[in-house]
Amino acid sequence: MQEQSRISLYLLRSNVGENNMKIEVQKKMLNKLLSKTGCSRVLLYMVMLFSAGLVNANTGIDLYAAVSNGNVVQGAEAQDEQLAPDNENDKRSFFLTYQQGVERALNRRRESDRIKSVISSEQSARFADYSIEGAVLRLPGVQRGETGKINIRGVGYGKYNVTVDGQRFGSTGLGDRSFDIGSISADLVRDIEVIKVLRPDMHADGLAGTVNLVTHQPVGGARRLNASIGGGGTPRYFTYSGLASNVALNYYDSPRDDFSIVFGLSYQTDHQPSEMLGIDYGTADFGNGPVDVIQQVAPGIYTNQSSRLGGRLQMTYKSSERTSYNLQGLVNFHNRDIQRHNNSWSAGSDWFNQDSTGLAGGLGSYGYDATLTDMDITQYAFNVGAKHRLDFLNVDYSIGWAQATIDHQHYSIPFLLERLNHEINFQNRNRPVVKPTNINIGQDGSIDRRLLRLQDMDHIIDFHIDNHYSGNLNLEFPFRMGSFKLGGDALISHKDGAFTATDMRYIRPLTQFRFFMVQGGRFDVLDDYHMPWIVDMEKARNFIDTNEPLMRVDENVFHRRSDVWNYDAYENIYSGYGMLTFEVGNLTLLGGVRIEHSDNTYDGRKVLFNQFGTYLETSDTTSSNSNTHVFPNAQITYDIGGRSNIRLAWSRTIARPDFNLMAPFERIDNQNMALFRGNPDLEPVTSDNLDFMFELYLPNTGMVGVGVFYKELSGFIVADEQTLSGGDFDGWSELSFVNGDEAATIYGIEASWQQNLTFLPGFLENLGVYANYTYIHSEFDTQNRTNVSFPGHSPHVMNTALIYNQGRYSGQISYHWRGKVLQTLQDTTSLAPSINGGQQVYMDRYRDNFDYLTASLGFRISSNFQLWGNVFNMTGARERIHYDNTSDYYPREITRSGFGFRAGILYTL
Repeated sequence: MQEQSRISLYLLRSNVGENNMKIEVQKKMLNKLLSKTGCSRVLLYMVMLFSAGLVNANTGIDLYAAVSNGNVVQGAEAQDEQLAPDNENDKRSFFLTYQQGVERALNRRRESDRIKSVISSEQSARFADYSIEGAVLRLPGVQRGETGKINIRGVGYGKYNVTVDGQRFGSTGLGDRSFDIGSISADLVRDIEVIKVLRPDMHADGLAGTVNLVTHQPVGGARRLNASIGGGGTPRYFTYSGLASNVALNYYDSPRDDFSIVFGLSYQTDHQPSEMLGIDYGTADFGNGPVDVIQQVAPGIYTNQSSRLGGRLQMTYKSSERTSYNLQGLVNFHNRDIQRHNNSWSAGSDWFNQDSTGLAGGLGSYGYDATLTDMDITQYAFNVGAKHRLDFLNVDYSIGWAQATIDHQHYSIPFLLERLNHEINFQNRNRPVVKPTNINIGQDGSIDRRLLRLQDMDHIIDFHIDNHYSGNLNLEFPFRMGSFKLGGDALISHKDGAFTATDMRYIRPLTQFRFFMVQGGRFDVLDDYHMPWIVDMEKARNFIDTNEPLMRVDENVFHRRSDVWNYDAYENIYSGYGMLTFEVGNLTLLGGVRIEHSDNTYDGRKVLFNQFGTYLETSDTTSSNSNTHVFPNAQITYDIGGRSNIRLAWSRTIARPDFNLMAPFERIDNQNMALFRGNPDLEPVTSDNLDFMFELYLPNTGMVGVGVFYKELSGFIVADEQTLSGGDFDGWSELSFVNGDEAATIYGIEASWQQNLTFLPGFLENLGVYANYTYIHSEFDTQNRTNVSFPGHSPHVMNTALIYNQGRYSGQISYHWRGKVLQTLQDTTSLAPSINGGQQVYMDRYRDNFDYLTASLGFRISSNFQLWGNVFNMTGARERIHYDNTSDYYPREITRSGFGFRAGILYTL
């Protein structure tokens, strides 16, 4: 007689956090019951659970089920299942996988003993985000910063730690400790956590928190395979960016009850082109006081092409109910090719009046500048560990290795035509017109490129490699009302930085006419500024590389720019912690302390120039130090009726100084009696943090959260210039870096809401909503100013999304908006006549409001295949304005980027 297969039904109770119940029923009996009752599987399983006394109306669990290979997985354990539709009319079947991803993210947040936000891979796919950077922007408190960097809670770019399943990545910064979070594909991870309050068992070097990339798959999870292929692009810039592509494969399986494996591959090409107009306004006095003048107008086109190739592997073996072993690894390769092409008209301080130049006889100029930045990032992270659950003790330990290598090369090729006079019209301050008056120009307004002569070229090579070797041991002693946990870890790291900056002049005169141009490379920037030709930068780079023997290099400039930024940093950080968790009814108290001791050695270079400014020699320097830091931590969680959490936390975090600032370099300039020095004794920036969060978990997979946070930061690293007195350098000026005395405060509010609107009538029950809003306020004092804001963040950020799921169809439209951003602060004042009649003001630089609209669509053509498509940056034609001091003043830069699209097919099994 053939053995009947069985269905295993799991329930994850939200207030327990582990698989604690299991029911087995015969599959034939279940199918027979289904056919007789005519009800859906989900409803039947809920009835069975209620009748078994396993669930009641107060548990607050949203139940969904999936069937795969004879297994029914219920609740949050269904997170890796793909439910194939039994018929065309099952309206839940299409979005069940997405629903499970949302549930998994909510459960991770709800069951955590830390304040954090979570987004699942299913959600980020709906948002059409390629990289981790794009995905985390949908979370409260996160803003986009510089390329590949984010700003969490306004603390600053890169002031966060990045881990994969808890293991720390190597830094990818060019001399600093930042991490290019845009380098990793969102296809390589299962969930993304932004942990905003750390625990004592976590590295404290995360001023704003930790971004943790989750790849782990629990033992016993069901088999799942998905593969996706697609492509797209940005039509307006096809000539320069080409088509984008995306291929991804992810496989999850537990071939045995005691073993699971995860395997993933991802390849992407991604393009972010835009066009821009740079405008440099200044002042001049023609006898009646200062007035506004135009110093330069520079239209251009910018392309940012990325390719990402990555893979991950994770295996878990559970030798018994009490022991498991884990092996995981992630490999990632990222190339970023950034090109910028600018035409520029410069007055050269040669004004006759506001409307023309020529007073000094043709000091104006016209230039074409082409730059290429090629950045290759290679990342490895491998970890092996084990967990043992003994009668009175839980033990876990692991060892790991992580490496990040970044090879950054920058080429600049400028062309120039001098001794020009111009007519100037800036009645339309957003579209000033500058025309040369003493040369012939073409009918299209272009200048003969045979007149543009090649100037000194620039080639920068910046190579860094960061190695981390880590190990940790954690011991947890559970008792009736909680647990006591203690442990330690070691992080042995070495970062090597090599930097060269070379100014080169070709020994023969060359004009732009001799260079290869992009075929069909002509463009109208902002529709008004014609660029008739664009240099092919790949061929221009080959020209520089192959003709290097024919280049003249100024050795004095080379050593002045390069030598001091070469370093080696050896940091050994040893940590220990103790943490007590105590539960009294619905109240959970967590408290502890972490101690981190570091032994550090930094190697730098000493560069000497004589009294004539001539380079003499470079020698090596070394400095060592050690320091110890203590990090107290206290957190309270109160569970209100199983559906709400109130969280309160106090913690302390740090940001260690950048590697290149701590190197003991020294540049001695006898000609100018000037010293430039690093400071290996710099202390970390410290933040004392207070957090409060209220979370309400709703039926229909929903959550409302409101939180406030307060940070007090101290020990900022600032440049310090002083005149020395006494000793060998008496009367010399010294520029170095020190920890400043100024403190800063940052506080804000985070609010979020997400829910399926199944309580609405008719087709509206297929809708869902995702929304969050963040307000951030910051202030600190500088040497010259008081109560200024932190650069790099906006006070207001909002994300909204309207989701639709019904049968074979799904759709989502999402909107990201942030208010204006203070980009840079100025330490000195300047004249601004159009603002205040010629008074001195601080010309701080701002970026205007930014918004990003995305729409995605999906259609299931069978139980295994789904078509998908999305349109992004639907507001791309809108111009973004960067300005000085106030938006009432003249713009500094206007940018525009076009909309793009992607489409493809997804296979699931």
